Amino acid sequence: MTTTTSPAGRRLVLGAAVVAGVAVLGLVAVLLTRSAADEDTEPSSASGADGVPVASAAPTPASTPTASPSASPSPSPDPTPSAEPSRGQTAAPDTRASTSVSVVTAAWSPERAAIEVSGLVDVVEAGGTCTLVVSLGSASATATSAAEPDATSTSCGTLAVARADLAPGRWSAVLRYDSPTTTGTAAPVTIEVPA
Repeated sequence: MTTTTSPAGRRLVLGAAVVAGVAVLGLVAVLLTRSAADEDTEPSSASGADGVPVASAAPTPASTPTASPSASPSPSPDPTPSAEPSRGQTAAPDTRASTSVSVVTAAWSPERAAIEVSGLVDVVEAGGTCTLVVSLGSASATATSAAEPDATSTSCGTLAVARADLAPGRWSAVLRYDSPTTTGTAAPVTIEVPA
């Protein structure tokens, strides 16, 4: 059995095929544009409750395509790092070994008109420094000396803070030891500076 289609029917079928072809081409163009836009943009991210980055469900808007295929977007400048640490950052932890520091003598020396403190460090090593800090209220003074190792410990020797740096009163004295590998602080002692 043979069916014949009138010229008007053929035009209708041909018109429908053209419309369908244009629709398919339009869909392909939209998909290609969206795919190219997805490649040009980076997904935005946010941190979840556990601090792990989570991709955003909303796509990042793409720039409008230009007619010129040779046009390229200008790169954005790199952010300049800040010289100041941001809030929440902490200093690196001190990884030096901790040691005991003992005050051997701590007194006012009338002969030298100074506070004198001597001490020993419970480690045998060269290259350390002993620091004496005396304080009374908001006033403070400091003396330092090179520590010297002996057979069983390291000696701070005698550190002195002269009367010129002191006022009469009860001063708190703290002896501290520091080296590249070890650190320690003695318990504070009180020394009376006479009037």
